[in-house]
Amino acid sequence: MHKTIPHAAEMPHTRIGDERRTALVDAAYRIIAERGMEGLRLRDVAARAGMHHATLHYYFPTKPDLIAALAERLATEFVSAPAPGAPSGAELAQRPFHEQLHWYLATTEYQLRTAPDRFLVTIEMILHARRTPADGPPPAQDHWWQANITAIFAEGQRRGEVRADLDAAAIAQLLITFSYGLPLLMSDQPD
Repeated sequence: MHKTIPHAAEMPHTRIGDERRTALVDAAYRIIAERGMEGLRLRDVAARAGMHHATLHYYFPTKPDLIAALAERLATEFVSAPAPGAPSGAELAQRPFHEQLHWYLATTEYQLRTAPDRFLVTIEMILHARRTPADGPPPAQDHWWQANITAIFAEGQRRGEVRADLDAAAIAQLLITFSYGLPLLMSDQPD
């Protein structure tokens, strides 16, 4: 009788399996930072992680699976790396609009300075997702930022701290676009 081996995503996580997945995602991140999404080749990812390409396919059967894991990692890193001194999420939500916006911008600036490749990789992934929708959606932090900043503006409008006639979603998108453009400027003009 033939026994089917479950796919890695269906198997319980083990320390070694988690380490391998992390090494593969790290390798993909570094390759995208160096070469862009068009330079992302699965054999190169496996080689950089010190694994055979069959091992990569065990953990990530397709390129979109690897891209999705990287997008998840990027979203987690953005959320878990606020600017020094930033209040917690629950505490920040109680602050006035201008303080919430200040901490969003301070965190963006802090992350641009401490992890500029994170922004470049994110931008590469967003552009790739728009050019190649079959490879999966843009990184989750794009949607998280849109929802969060829109909510900050909407709450500011509700409290009377922001003009009611402003389009909160449009302003949020403008700030996100500005944030994505900064790494490109900073790569040429870091000061």
